[in-house]
Amino acid sequence: MHFHARGISRMTIGDYDGAIADYDEAIGLSPGVAKMRVDRGIVWMAKGDAKRALTDFDMAIQIDRNSPGGYFGRGLVQARAGDHDGAIANFTHAI
Repeated sequence: MHFHARGISRMTIGDYDGAIADYDEAIGLSPGVAKMRVDRGIVWMAKGDAKRALTDFDMAIQIDRNSPGGYFGRGLVQARAGDHDGAIANFTHAI
């Protein structure tokens, strides 16, 4: 979890590339942890890469069908893309 914690710290200070590198390492060590995919998806969104963010949120949901972060993140991507019905469905599922 060291890489995950450092990824959070790097994301907080705006070092998005460093955060992604840390999340990549963390995911490689623990590929079955949905939270790491959610957090990396948040960084991809911060960088403006909705496609990669959506891939991570979808993967988080595949890992954990009840991942509130995965559904919430996916809803954010949809809302930004103008898919309000899809966003509402995902936000509702997150709740």
